[in-house]
Amino acid sequence: MAELFTEKRVVVSADPSSLADSVATRFLQRTIRRVSAGKITHISLTGGSMGTAVLAAISRHHRRDEVDWSRVHFWWSDERFVPVSSDDRNEKQARAALLDALSIPAENI
Repeated sequence: MAELFTEKRVVVSADPSSLADSVATRFLQRTIRRVSAGKITHISLTGGSMGTAVLAAISRHHRRDEVDWSRVHFWWSDERFVPVSSDDRNEKQARAALLDALSIPAENI
């Protein structure tokens, strides 16, 4: 069930790296809270330079390993129509930025 009372806010950062770090921190806080409460968490992945930057920031974040990744499911929501081997493929970028570094069941991706 969707969280109905989630705070909505505009975040302004000095640069893309700072924004990615800020989003990664909030993502991990919320994911840790949900998974710790026994909830399965579904994440829709987008592509693009900012989406990949956020995944990379999550990967290097000090709280990354606090998540029970077996309770998280990632879904492709914005895949490009390019060959599987293409460097432009969002799946390839997401796996390199974060997913390959996680201890997560293959069926959760």
